[in-house]
Amino acid sequence: MLHSHTELKSSYRSVVRMFSALTARRLGQLAEDNVRLNKLMVTVAKLSPLKGGDLKQLYYAWQLRNIGKLSFDDQLIKPAYLQLSPARQRLYRRHPLLAQAQIMLVKPLYDAGKIIAQHKEYLDGSGYPSGLKADEISLGAQYLCVVNDYVELVNGHYSERAYSTAEAIRYMQDTAEERYNPEALKTLVKALQELNKQGAALKDEYIGSVELKPGMKLTRDLLSEQHVLLLSAGMVMDDVAIERLREMEFNLGEHFRIYIQQRK
Repeated sequence: MLHSHTELKSSYRSVVRMFSALTARRLGQLAEDNVRLNKLMVTVAKLSPLKGGDLKQLYYAWQLRNIGKLSFDDQLIKPAYLQLSPARQRLYRRHPLLAQAQIMLVKPLYDAGKIIAQHKEYLDGSGYPSGLKADEISLGAQYLCVVNDYVELVNGHYSERAYSTAEAIRYMQDTAEERYNPEALKTLVKALQELNKQGAALKDEYIGSVELKPGMKLTRDLLSEQHVLLLSAGMVMDDVAIERLREMEFNLGEHFRIYIQQRK
């Protein structure tokens, strides 16, 4: 009996990992980014007040939160949410319920499914799919919401331009503070600080080319509007590189999206 139970647990954990990897590929997420984001979620979860089985279900919900998007076409997945028409936004907002439906018959994942169904709900009632408010939203969903929204902001899934880490946190703390559990948001900031000390967190800011100075380090690949790679992440800028970059920007008639390691 114990052997069978162990095999069953191993089996559904394998299913979780498989669907998580499948979804990441479908959404165009790089493996190294997936590892970094998983570390972030694990760190937030450990710092949260959730314990035992609730903690495990939160992590399963994180891994499976996007499986409802697997049936979406590229026109629904690739644009940022704010770039979608109102009609397509309504279709997009079905993904938490679609994800829940896909796993609700797997008994060990039932509670994870409930977290997923609520992870885009906001405390002020402005979220989806059900417009829940405050205590109507489970604590696990409130923590998943904070991490997921941060990820969507920095990856460019919410607005046309990806936010820097600094911009994303500022947006969540100031512009949209009424949406989020304040303790969950503090936990996210603390987790990012811990991971940054280990070199395992994205900690950057967005600047224009006129602000570039020698010694600044790119945190993301610099791409043209046609998605041509101009400079690679990790490059430390010098006077020559800055001058050539500004010249390219002028010649192409573009304003480059430049992300650098956050200044203190």
